Amino acid sequence: MEKVYGKDKITDKTITSLQNHYGMAIRQNIRNLYEMKKSIIAILHHSSAIEDNDERHKYCPRTNTSWCKWWLDKLNSTSTYKKNLNLPLAIKDKLKPIFLDLSSDDLLKKCLHGQTQNVNECLNSLIWKKCPKDVFVGRKVLELGVCSAVIQFNEGSCGLFDVYKKLGLVVGKQTADGCRRKDKDRLAQSIVQSSEKAQKRRKKLRSLRKGYIDNEEEREGCNAYCSGFY
Repeated sequence: MEKVYGKDKITDKTITSLQNHYGMAIRQNIRNLYEMKKSIIAILHHSSAIEDNDERHKYCPRTNTSWCKWWLDKLNSTSTYKKNLNLPLAIKDKLKPIFLDLSSDDLLKKCLHGQTQNVNECLNSLIWKKCPKDVFVGRKVLELGVCSAVIQFNEGSCGLFDVYKKLGLVVGKQTADGCRRKDKDRLAQSIVQSSEKAQKRRKKLRSLRKGYIDNEEEREGCNAYCSGFY
């Protein structure tokens, strides 16, 4: 067994880098299960200290637009490739079962849309605000809370007006104005949070929390940040 110690140990930065590349491997191969699996396996091989470069990069894309600089150098007779990640083979052997699990067909078929579960988490948060986890409620109250949260999530606070009307309840001016203002603020906040400036700020704060800032890895969507890219 190869000894792993000192600088060769897998660090938090390396783990984060592998996680980022895994996410990009999914988002860059939407609706293509085969290429998605291949890109995920390529991450581990490309990042490992395999002496034979042909073996190390056998899963990497072999085109002039490849994120793998070793293949780009080979195709274009250049010398830009640097081994920024050089995981010991002992680490590779430990990570291989994890990467195989993460590249299983059953798992990746659920990821072919390339989306996140943020919307589900947002709805769950709204439900728990109406029915806090630390307060016991009966089934009927829970069902009412879920239905109310779904209406509010899809149509905003004003979406409940039709429900009030069918129940014979009159919506007062202050209630109506407050709901409209709440929906307006929610929409404005959503626009701000989805802006490019806000996204860059969140990435920078996330990097600071993890103890490093790597501008190359934080530029999603361009050739400088792709699955397994260095």
